[in-house]
Amino acid sequence: MNNNEKNNRIDLLNGSISSALFWLSLPIMGSQFVQMAYKQSIRLSSLVNDVSVLNKLDEQSEYYKIEEVNISNCLKEIEEELSYKLKANNTVFNPLISRELSIRSSHDIIYSLFKNLIDNTLEHAGPDTTITIMAGISQRSGDPNYRINFTYMDNGKGIPDDAIDKLFDRFYRIEEGRARKSGGSGLGLAIVKNSVLFHKGEISVDNAPEGG
Repeated sequence: MNNNEKNNRIDLLNGSISSALFWLSLPIMGSQFVQMAYKQSIRLSSLVNDVSVLNKLDEQSEYYKIEEVNISNCLKEIEEELSYKLKANNTVFNPLISRELSIRSSHDIIYSLFKNLIDNTLEHAGPDTTITIMAGISQRSGDPNYRINFTYMDNGKGIPDDAIDKLFDRFYRIEEGRARKSGGSGLGLAIVKNSVLFHKGEISVDNAPEGG
């Protein structure tokens, strides 16, 4: 069974359980069981999707359509998709990106990269935080190509120093119980790292002295 077939079957499972919740009058315990199954199917769907993304990135897949991607527009799309989470978390989204800045890449990769970073902040940085994204352009001596250096910051609670080196590892969770409760696959930041490597880039993370 390929990934598309798995996704189709999981989507079918999601739809079937969702319909059961809507149409059937179930006893309380039965309803709770179906709700639990529905949540687990959503998590499984997310996991399969994230694994598929990582596999494509590992293979430098030709499935991705390479084009000029406007960063500001892409971030605006993500902000609109996550608007309810941003509002619920009282998180300020502050991208300081030129409207003209674009990168030759895949829209799907850039979208996934920044969305996973923002999702991670929303799940783990705590409420009342500010997310800031900046970009600068540099050029190495003798290299005709320009490099875009992105800085992603939040002023949340930060992470333990001993977790920094493992932060982008697949399935690594700083707080196992809370991460599982949030429903994440544990692959979001691994996708971020592999998306950067896809562009022959580098990624690093530090705790800010003032937090975040």
